[in-house]
Amino acid sequence: MFKSKGFLKILLVAGIASSVLVGCGAKTEVEPLRLGTPEEVVDTFIKDNEQNNVNEMAKLYADVYVDSTGYDLATIEKILEKSRKESEIVSSELVSMEDYSDTIKKATIKITSKANNEEATNNYDYAIIKEEEGWAISPDGIIACENYDIPMYNKDELTLNLAKNIKLFEGGILRVKVYNDSKNQFMFGSESNKCEIIVETSTGKYVTTMDEPTKLDKKVNSYFLARITELDGEINKVTVTNIYDLDKDENIIEDSKKDIVAYQK
Repeated sequence: MFKSKGFLKILLVAGIASSVLVGCGAKTEVEPLRLGTPEEVVDTFIKDNEQNNVNEMAKLYADVYVDSTGYDLATIEKILEKSRKESEIVSSELVSMEDYSDTIKKATIKITSKANNEEATNNYDYAIIKEEEGWAISPDGIIACENYDIPMYNKDELTLNLAKNIKLFEGGILRVKVYNDSKNQFMFGSESNKCEIIVETSTGKYVTTMDEPTKLDKKVNSYFLARITELDGEINKVTVTNIYDLDKDENIIEDSKKDIVAYQK
């Protein structure tokens, strides 16, 4: 698995999903709920959020948001249920709502939550999206999700493949599939050479950096998410840099440094 304090945050959703799916039987179908107006969606979401009614909250989630997570609504509902055991919603209220396009509105909701007897208040952006059956809500300001075909992994090698380009109100998030079929462990970046995700698009080059070195165990099937604030345009190439092999004592082998192309148009 990935081992890094920073990466645990990135892989949090995957970890929660894995834990709630272990030992599960047949999945329960969750029917999406679409409403007549953006205002009705926001009001219903705020009410369900405050009342801890995660079953109804999940029904309001837009198709594009569900697609971006890689899970179905039933799994997302379980993730929400687990998260509410760790924190509770004290209050939530609409701060503003404005047009983004003919079919999308940007809503900012102020939410106060409580965990470990401490309260925190933050503003969160939500996309209110018009679908065929009515209006739905998309957390994190997710407005679109572009999926990429993932080729077969390379046998006995480390393979990286771009899986999704998740578009936000500002910038985007790349989901990169990671498959380590080798017998080696790897380190993404070192103290002196940070791992970078370089994205070349039709509008320019964009770079984001991993905050700290991140270890990858052998025989791992996982993914990572890279947030790029100003990402724009059609993606032509994605490169992940400064990846090192580790020796048997888990030390970086300096002359093993390599870059891997995760996508090339």
